[in-house]
Amino acid sequence: MQRFSHNRLFFVSAGVLALTLFVTEMLAVSARDQHMPVEHVTIDSFSSEQPSPGVSVQSKTASRTDVLIIPDGQDEITYVTETYAPEFAFNAIGVQWHGETTEHDVQQTNPESVSFDVYIRDSSGTTQHRILPPLSHDMKQPSAEGVHVTQPVIVQDVAEFWATITLRRDAEGKSPRVDDIDFTYLDSTRPSSNDLQPFKGIATAEAAGENVANPLGILSREEWGADESLRKNEDGEIIWPLKYADPKVFIVHHTAGTDGGDDPAATVRAVYYWHAAVLGWGDIGYNYIIDPAGNIYHGRKGGDGVIGGHTLNTEDDVDFNPGSVGIVLLGCFEETPGVCYNEYTITDEMEKSLARLIGVQSAVFGFEPESETTFHGRDVARVVGHRDLDYTFCPGSALEANIPSVRVRAQQRYVKETTEPYEAEFDGESTLSLNPQQPASVTMTYTNTGMRTWKKKQLRLKIYSASGKKPTSLRATSWPDVLGKILMEESTVAPGEQATFVFPLRIKNETEPKTLMLKLFSGATKVKESNATITVTFTDSTMPEDEPSEETSNAPSPETL
Repeated sequence: MQRFSHNRLFFVSAGVLALTLFVTEMLAVSARDQHMPVEHVTIDSFSSEQPSPGVSVQSKTASRTDVLIIPDGQDEITYVTETYAPEFAFNAIGVQWHGETTEHDVQQTNPESVSFDVYIRDSSGTTQHRILPPLSHDMKQPSAEGVHVTQPVIVQDVAEFWATITLRRDAEGKSPRVDDIDFTYLDSTRPSSNDLQPFKGIATAEAAGENVANPLGILSREEWGADESLRKNEDGEIIWPLKYADPKVFIVHHTAGTDGGDDPAATVRAVYYWHAAVLGWGDIGYNYIIDPAGNIYHGRKGGDGVIGGHTLNTEDDVDFNPGSVGIVLLGCFEETPGVCYNEYTITDEMEKSLARLIGVQSAVFGFEPESETTFHGRDVARVVGHRDLDYTFCPGSALEANIPSVRVRAQQRYVKETTEPYEAEFDGESTLSLNPQQPASVTMTYTNTGMRTWKKKQLRLKIYSASGKKPTSLRATSWPDVLGKILMEESTVAPGEQATFVFPLRIKNETEPKTLMLKLFSGATKVKESNATITVTFTDSTMPEDEPSEETSNAPSPETL
């Protein structure tokens, strides 16, 4: 019996091992990734043997030199690989292949035209089945022509494994074509995981709300073990430079695999390595990841507004990544047969953390979770499932059905974030003296007397007439917006610190004092105790005879107060 030929390469990762497409890529990675083993297995032959009792497949013997197709007279066929016994324990496996799929089912009502299943026999002799879901939609960019990739799936206690490859004709009778099949498996667990103790759970995350710097208790990349060296190429350059766009929409996903079990951080590391090294992106595509305990993991590096890689609609040729926040839940939540090997339960902790994350971030971005917007030419809700923008099962029917309740819970959190936590005390000048013929740059300050850190995009200073209900008549020559909506100068202002707001005032032909009312807003909600009344008086603009010439005196001389 022929065996798989294989090349074993050992790599070390500060955090995670994952799948690679080609041996050459693995060699390139090895120079900077020196911690744990990865093995690359190239399939040379296919056996007609049945993989295990109870598994019914129609099989055909083929060699690596063959292109796998469906024989004439058949609508479907399943090829079976031979059995491979790994030489080290691994917890994740995936496949890459070349070839041609048939017409894409845009409604996602039927199985893929090419599907891979892996069978794991453990040390007790028990066989487990895993579907390898295709990575065709959670994308940063299109795959290379003819290259197809699955998601990595999490496994345990693997004594040996084999796989089946099923081909199905499309509605027009066309057969897909498959060649160059490569499996890679890895071990993304690590002995130091328990030392980090990253699994805080929702209860601890709630308590972390007292931490103004991290109110959601989000696990940092360092805490879950991201190998930051994977972000750079061999020349030390960042592979995926940071780019930003104002967030408008939250897109919810599922990983379509296991929920992480007892070590969800290992699953996060596997997905990270898969995106960063295997796909060559240089980082994980999701902005945030949530596990069944409600832990939130910081995904794509860069912070608020950084563009991730998770929603690319190749059918309609629309990239929904700019302006969106991609949040993925560990697990598979689709009930359609053939999509998941196991449908997981969406825990209340998961949904609670998802809603809290969206509610808090919505307050930062300045929109309500229950509102709608126009996004890349579509009228959509602010919180959507992946399938609402693309032809995919993601995030699974169960999670998709929960999104309306997530919006409601996120809205409740948003209201709390934009009212209760934010309180301010005005400590700027109450009287201003301006020359009506000269532009002035006015500076006003507020102290953050609340419990949470302010962010630049959250807080806006609005300027009203004396009543505090109408715009001031001074707006026309000062700022384009009727109320100013001035952003603070600082990027963040912690409780007890001072925020600075600078805005122009240019008033012509005014002689009588003007009273203005200032108010701070977070989104559409006013910050408590932020009302402040200031009086603007005007100096005599008549120039004394001994002043400099008119040419000199007309030069701008802003007054900063």
